[in-house]
Amino acid sequence: CVHKATSTEYAVKIIDKSKRDPSEEIEILLRYGQHPNIITLKDVYDDGKHVYLVTELMRGGELLDRILKQKCFSEREASSVLHTICKTVEYLHSQGVVHRDLKPSNILYVDESSNPECIRICDFGFAKQLRADNGLLMTPCYTANFVAPEVLKRQGYD
Repeated sequence: CVHKATSTEYAVKIIDKSKRDPSEEIEILLRYGQHPNIITLKDVYDDGKHVYLVTELMRGGELLDRILKQKCFSEREASSVLHTICKTVEYLHSQGVVHRDLKPSNILYVDESSNPECIRICDFGFAKQLRADNGLLMTPCYTANFVAPEVLKRQGYD
């Protein structure tokens, strides 16, 4: 979408409130979206049936698309991307936040450059801030191709 007054382009995620409560996702993005590698939430609109999350527009596409297109990353490229992702996940975990759906399609590039510092983790729809008494989350939620064994075994995870 385009902001009429400034002509700035943004992305909009539309969430059907009858399917899920977006309040935790919004809270996490408001609280931690200023991190350089977490997508920035610019505004939120609620029309009663839907919530519209207005975020920065990520023109560089998904990490998944780059993996499929490029086929093979050099060791240097892969380690740089993984370093940025791990550093960001470490920050989230230090704040008591777990993403729970981290996968290449939820990692976006700001632009067409291959600069690993220009990636953002997005889609915090499954993210949680709460922990059980033992510090482990127990609710199984995942994308089938990217699930840890302890989640499938319902052993709890962190």
